[in-house]
Amino acid sequence: MSDEFPPVPLTPPPGVVKTESDRVVEGRWIDMQWMRFVNGRPQKMGGWVRQTTVISSGALRQLHAWRDLQSLEYMAGGTYRKLYVYERDFTQHDITPLADSGTLTDPFTTTSGSSIVTVADATHGRNPGDTVIYSGASAVGGLTLDGPYEVLTTIGAGTYTIDAGANASSDATGGGTITYEYEVSIGADRGVYGLGYGAGPYGIGTYGTARSGSTLFIEPRIWSFDHFGRILLSAFNGGSIYDWDPEDVPSFGRAVRVANAPTDVRYMFITEERFVMALCDGMRVDWCSQGDYSMWTPGLGNTANTRNLSEGTKLIAGRSLGNHISCVWTDFSLYIFQYTGSASVFSSRLGGRNCGLVSPSCAVTANGVAYWMGHTNFYLYNGSVQFIPNVDDIRDYVFGNLNTENAYLSWGEYLEKYNEIIWYYISAGDTEPSYYALLNLKDFSWAAGQMVRTAGAAFTHGDTRPYWAGPDGHIYLHESGVDGDGAAIRASIKLGPSSLQSGAAMFNIDGINADFHNQMGDITATFTGWDRLRHATVDTQTVTITPTDDLVDLRLSGRYISLELITDVIGGYFRFGKPDVMVSSNGTRR
Repeated sequence: MSDEFPPVPLTPPPGVVKTESDRVVEGRWIDMQWMRFVNGRPQKMGGWVRQTTVISSGALRQLHAWRDLQSLEYMAGGTYRKLYVYERDFTQHDITPLADSGTLTDPFTTTSGSSIVTVADATHGRNPGDTVIYSGASAVGGLTLDGPYEVLTTIGAGTYTIDAGANASSDATGGGTITYEYEVSIGADRGVYGLGYGAGPYGIGTYGTARSGSTLFIEPRIWSFDHFGRILLSAFNGGSIYDWDPEDVPSFGRAVRVANAPTDVRYMFITEERFVMALCDGMRVDWCSQGDYSMWTPGLGNTANTRNLSEGTKLIAGRSLGNHISCVWTDFSLYIFQYTGSASVFSSRLGGRNCGLVSPSCAVTANGVAYWMGHTNFYLYNGSVQFIPNVDDIRDYVFGNLNTENAYLSWGEYLEKYNEIIWYYISAGDTEPSYYALLNLKDFSWAAGQMVRTAGAAFTHGDTRPYWAGPDGHIYLHESGVDGDGAAIRASIKLGPSSLQSGAAMFNIDGINADFHNQMGDITATFTGWDRLRHATVDTQTVTITPTDDLVDLRLSGRYISLELITDVIGGYFRFGKPDVMVSSNGTRR
């Protein structure tokens, strides 16, 4: 007859450990998917519901949520092609700025039997993929060219081609006097290395031949958003600053370039003192006169100014911390700007080296502290630059798998309800942010998993649940229910081998007192018995735990036990409590 022992409680500390040996992770969570830690215990993360009915043109790479002065809610979204505003019901409006507009006379040339139309405009400045809009055209070659079209090719400086969508009935030139609008040129959807003549280091390849490799990196287009009262301000890397006023509603006109604003903006943000800060090419920071984002030239009677930074090769992003402090990141360092009210307006100092920002969207502020994902580590600034606590639990896992060529698409967001920060990043071999690292700011425990999301935003008060964009061009409200837009979400967590009776002898594992708070749906639990941590398993058993189960019978043995819990059913949810493992001696001495 076997001897029974007191139940062994399973009380692993919070946080997943992805980078240590079997002995170090003994009794720790070692893998998880769509789980978070709340008050030290893991629970399934919330579900999501699709909000949009119309997809975006290109993946949304940045979102921003704000309210106007009448508390009407809006959300802005930017892709490599378009700038959108969404109403509260997520009706989508294209507010992409225009680069040019005017009239042309008889610009179209058609070819019988072909849908390709050549357009003559001596100063068009268009690129393949750009959007052009015509109105007021008369028929030419049997075609009436009104509405938006995509530029197919450019032929020299004075002509480009479009696809009319139908074949012309004759060779002809005409169209009458038309009105045209040219949207700002598209950017790159993902980071690419430029090839061709002159690309790459000097001396690579032969003269006049295209390069097979390059060090010239073309950044993906990333928008920066902020709101100046009710007004949305936006910029994309390599462009200027644009404003859009909700008072234009219901017309939803285009965003308009801000007069006198810099034209080489890499990122834009607004300080608590109502300065618009433009991070520009050449490591230059410009800011407008206080409260007037149309005044950018320093002079008597205004507070506009400019500052050149040195530690790094390019400016990446900035955030206001509050208390008259703002952070500006380069690819190498952090700078601290402090409002002084003096003639120079801001003092600036180097906050830290070797802590540059990996992407514009990876800096997050919460409760007066800045947190960010760098090129090789996670950092915080609360008066000095530090590594985020417990980062070694996850650092090698994240950065060892990071797709460095597309890391510029990584992003992060503060989740107010759970006091967490989540970073989405691109793993090697992937082309979209498909992995996440989740930091609990209460106990600095980490969670990790996989989910493809390209951008996120949340309102700062009221309902602060996050809205995240998917690679399908839709926006989803997260932390809504427990299912993924009506489908089951697979959530799981795995415990590393945990010692029974200090691993002194082999024991029978007879059962477990289930303790799963608010369990909904069945849980699939796989228990594994181990003799030695680096040896083969002794036994494995998979059971189904229903919401009404109390004591779950098991029949396996080992010195150590590990388990994996999985919910993968509609309506499934659980929070891990304090289960007890029932053990007894199996009479075997080792």
